[in-house]
This record gives sequence, structure tokens and C-alpha cells, in this order.
Amino acid sequence: MSTPEASTSESKPVCVYIVPTRIQKKRLKDIKSAARRKKLSFVESFCPKVTHIVSELDNRLKVARKLKIVDHSILIGIELLRLTWFTACIKKAEILPIEDEHRIPDPPPEEECAAPIETLPQITTTEWACQRATPLRHFNEIFCTALEVLQLKAEFIDSGQDHLRSLAFRRASCVLKSLPFMITNVKQVKGQKDIGGHSRQVIKEILGEGFATEVEETLKDAWFQKVKLFSTIFGVGPATAKIWVEQGVNTVAEALVKCERKNWMVQWGLAFHDDLSDLVQLIEAENLTAVIRAEAERILPGVIVTLTGGFRRGKTNGHDVDLLFSHPEEGKEVNFLPKLLTQLEQRSLILCGKLEKSSYGDRVLSRDYNTKGHMDHYEKWIGLMKLPKRFCHEKIDPSEYRFLMSNNAPVRGVENCTVDDYEPHSKKQRMCDGEPSAMSLASVPRTWTARRVDLVIAPYSMYYYALLGWTGSKQFNRDIRLYSQKSLNQKLTSHGLWNFEQNKKLPAANEEEIFEHLSLTYQKPSDRNC
Repeated sequence: MSTPEASTSESKPVCVYIVPTRIQKKRLKDIKSAARRKKLSFVESFCPKVTHIVSELDNRLKVARKLKIVDHSILIGIELLRLTWFTACIKKAEILPIEDEHRIPDPPPEEECAAPIETLPQITTTEWACQRATPLRHFNEIFCTALEVLQLKAEFIDSGQDHLRSLAFRRASCVLKSLPFMITNVKQVKGQKDIGGHSRQVIKEILGEGFATEVEETLKDAWFQKVKLFSTIFGVGPATAKIWVEQGVNTVAEALVKCERKNWMVQWGLAFHDDLSDLVQLIEAENLTAVIRAEAERILPGVIVTLTGGFRRGKTNGHDVDLLFSHPEEGKEVNFLPKLLTQLEQRSLILCGKLEKSSYGDRVLSRDYNTKGHMDHYEKWIGLMKLPKRFCHEKIDPSEYRFLMSNNAPVRGVENCTVDDYEPHSKKQRMCDGEPSAMSLASVPRTWTARRVDLVIAPYSMYYYALLGWTGSKQFNRDIRLYSQKSLNQKLTSHGLWNFEQNKKLPAANEEEIFEHLSLTYQKPSDRNC
């Protein structure tokens, strides 16, 4: 098992990976917290940027096995050290010199001889991403992050060839995320489905150099960075972002002055960009869900309220909050959303938004073969809400948020409210005399933060299809829909599954039944992170 003792390159910044085996969870958490406070660099998963591995394991072979490293050449140049070295560094708040006593020794000869003959793990992937588990945390983050930069660049260019290139990078990333080991040699991906020559070259460069030149150049490219920045603004897509860049706009502040804002989303998105550029934390999403669920239950007892999107897949932060509503008694959900919005506005939760009517009909399900995106024909509200800053810091108990809503307050003025007559006062697409502008609201001190929120209503007969679609991920949805079309001659959408041979919709009483209809192994939401 002995490996050459090559010193870490002086030009490569120190980056530590802590092998968690044999370290108590609380102790590991305390060590990481202390390292952050002392500004010592470490990573949560082993990757090519790591320069120092620290562990409580007693020999190098055990460390390599725990990291699923079989090509031991990858450890050349990496220090394998006892955890005591890193804790000493933390105490001194600096990287200390390495003494012989700090190094993890080779295994005893008898243990090394008993080790099995090692070969590189090989990839055996399924044809479709929906046929395999893709966890949120995986072994190949450094490669996937790089490929997704190139995917985003291709999306921004958006020519015919670049659309295909974007999809190719995304599919390659999906395969790497599903692997139960870290790629250590580019030969492991040669000839594999969905990992083409361009992606292999990126992987090869990262393995050899720790970075890929094309990715680094893209990240430094001013055009890419500006389009990326503007594309994050609520109401602004890549097409508008590119127009702004062509017009010479460089910053969000310049966009506020120079760009036309005929679209209400852009007007409010620019004004509240600072709020919206901060990721929504899980605790915020859960608090908002609890508040809305309590109000929804007052209006419609028995209502189902589900937090979907990335949070349902296990993410701890995201760009927005997606809530899906239904009711076990079909028809009860009709006109529920306008009533809910009226109450939320009375509670000063709504900042601005747009209510869209349902446009669904069975003809949509049976004839429309569009598989792009997850947008559907449900009744929905898309907008911005005002989340009290307290939501960011502590779990709100339902009995404690009376500052937002009183449990004894009557539900006023909503009995006859319908989609047609609901128009939130705060949705200022047309500014009225005396009404504060988006900028004036954004610029004053306030006790709340603006957050993007989608509220979606699904009849119960479609609820689990809507749940599948709104859970995502985007690539998982794209793949499972293409799979159903190309492999089964069925059409899957967020509204249902249409069997063309039987010429009928297939009902589902839960998500598992949808997978059964499609002859797929059920994938938990946490395994749909393609």
C-alpha cells in the first residue's frame, strides 16, 4: 500500500478532508465549526482539490478503502494525517508543520498482502436517469459543478447546436451524480452512455490539474457573468438578460436606471434583487408552509398542503418556495386559492403576484406532446411574499405567530371570492396615485424579506402527478417523460398519464403507483436529484 511521499505543491492552497469514520457526530460537528471560525479550509466530500486527508483510522489502506479509492496513484501528493494534526492547527488558527508522528502509517505486511487485487470500478448505467437513484450528496461534485458551468454557458448561447450541447453536459453530470464512487481515472467513463468526448476531456483535465481550462475561462468571461447575474432577477430570462448586456448594462443598479420595466415581475424583481439573490433557507420555507397551512385549514378543513421542489428532494436551501394544494374531496379546491390569497393579503404577507386560471382539459393530456419544462395548466399564483425576518432564525410554533394571524380572527370577505374577482392590491402592474412604488418599499428599513413563492392547486385525481412534477428535478422530469413516450408510448405530465394504446388516463393513488404504471423502480424524492 505504500505510496510515494510527495510534498504538497506550494502553489496549491491547503484543503483538508476529514474522514468521518470513528469520529463521534457531535465531535465532528464541533471540529468543523471550530475550523470555520479559524478560517481553515476543508471540504465536505473528497475531491481532487484535497491536499490533506485527516482520519482516526490507523493505517493508509483503511483510509483508501473507506474513500473507495482503488487507484492509489490519486493519493500521490496528498498528506494522510492523524486527526490530532488538524485539531492542533485549529488551536493555533494556522496550518502547522507536519511531523512524522502526524502521518498515518502503512498497513502491517500481512494486512496489505491479504488485500484483494484491486481494479478500477466500472460504470454500468441505465439508459434513463429515471431508472437510477441520483442522491443530493454524491462522490463527483467537482466534475458535476464544472460540467454544469458549461451547460449554463450553452444554455445562454441558445443556438440549435448549443441546446444539444447543454443537454449533453447535463446528462453527463446526471450519470456522475448517480455513481457510488468517485471517478479516479478517465478510463472509467470511456465509452459510457451520456458521457461524450467533451465531458471526458473536462474530467481528464480536472483529474490531472485540479481544474478545467474551459471552465475557468468561462467563469472569468464578463459576458457569461453578466448574463448569469441578470438571469437570476425575478421575471428576467436569458433572452432579456442578453439584450441588456448588448445594450451595455453591467450591473443591477444600471438595469434599474437604463432598462424598460414594462413587465411587473421585472419591476419588482429589480427592486428586491438583494433579497431574492439570498437563498431561501429550509427553516424559512417550513415556517411559511406552517403559516399558510394554518390559514388554508381555516378556509378549507382537510386541505392538503405540501412543500415541493428542491426542499422535498432534501435540499437545505433554494431560490423559491413551491406549495402544492389539494383536497381529498374533489371539487372542494374550486375557488379556494382566491380566498386564501385574500386572507394572506389581509395578513400582510403578499407583496405582489399574479393569479392564473386553470386551462386544463383532457385534450391537453392526450394530445400535447411537449416535454419541455414542468409548466402546466393548473390554477396557480406566482409572486413575491413578505417573510418576517424572524422566519430565518427560529422555528415558529403555530401558537406563536399571532403577529401574522390571529386564530380567533374571522375569515372575512372571502365567501364569494372567485378567480375572476381576485386582484391583489399589492400587485402593482399599473401604479396608482398614492401607492408606494416597488423601489420605495425596497429601500426603507423593514422587518421582512421578499421571497419568491408559487402556490399551485391540483384536483385530488391529479394530485400525485402534480406532486411528482413539482418535486422535480427538472432533468428527472424531462427523462421520465421522454422514457414514458419513447419506451411505453404513454404521455406523462403533471396532470396525469395517458395510455395511447388503451386511449385513457391511468389513475394513481400515490407516487408509487405512477412508477408502477411506468414499469420503473420507485425512486424516493431524495433520489431524484439529476
